[in-house]
Amino acid sequence: MRRWISLSLVAAAAIAPAPAAAQDAESLRKELEQMRKQFESMKESYEKAITNLSERLQKIEAAPAPTAVAPPPAAPAVSQAPPGAPPEQPPSGGMPSLIDLARPRQPFALYERRGAGQLLFDIGVAGDFVGNLTQHNVEQAQGDTFPGLENYFFPREVELSLFGQIDPYARAEVRIEAEQEERGGDLNVTLAEANLTLLTLPFNTQAKLGKMRNRFGLLNQLHDHDLPFIDRPDVLGQFLGQEGLVESGGEATWVPPLPFYVEVLGGMFNGTTRPRSGSGASTTRS
Repeated sequence: MRRWISLSLVAAAAIAPAPAAAQDAESLRKELEQMRKQFESMKESYEKAITNLSERLQKIEAAPAPTAVAPPPAAPAVSQAPPGAPPEQPPSGGMPSLIDLARPRQPFALYERRGAGQLLFDIGVAGDFVGNLTQHNVEQAQGDTFPGLENYFFPREVELSLFGQIDPYARAEVRIEAEQEERGGDLNVTLAEANLTLLTLPFNTQAKLGKMRNRFGLLNQLHDHDLPFIDRPDVLGQFLGQEGLVESGGEATWVPPLPFYVEVLGGMFNGTTRPRSGSGASTTRS
């Protein structure tokens, strides 16, 4: 009897875990099936995305290359003219008429950027000092380039310059010079230049009025401190003097509408600088 009871207990113990193992296998099978479905769904979505990208790439490669489109022309800058100034007329195609040439041109743009009433004068100071060393006999004869100033250090020219735009239509220039002409003497202060230039006259012309260095040759316009050498050539010094041709009057320039640059210049001056040619000088030069 006892043996039978023991065998029954062993059989019950062996049969008891079977339902639990069967339940675990069923749950794992369901989980595996669910994961398989999720994988299949993700696989289908990735395949669709890859297919769409491939089709878009094929369309782009099959399409013709786009032609370059020129950007629209920029609108011309419109500047505000000061009160009382005539309105600017739009440019017309072809050759300009006489009325277009006679109409005042566009004012100077830099003045309008700064605002009306604001001076655009630049100020500059230039000093030209000379140290003259020579032989004693040359000093006694005063035969040097700077007679009376041999073996001496002196300011040949100290210049204060004011130049720039005074309104949209004109610019001005004022130069004041100080120089020492004799040994131990005081500095002589003179007005070297003072002139006004009208920039926007009709027919592409400009006018310059006042005291100025005449445009006679290439070197007469240059001040002493701007020369590419120490002193002026002897021919200019002997003919026009050491100061050059500096007179009061006016000059006008005209730039004709040609494919290359040409400037026509004419002027009238008071003739205070008389060339040393022995025959006097004309009071009018051009």
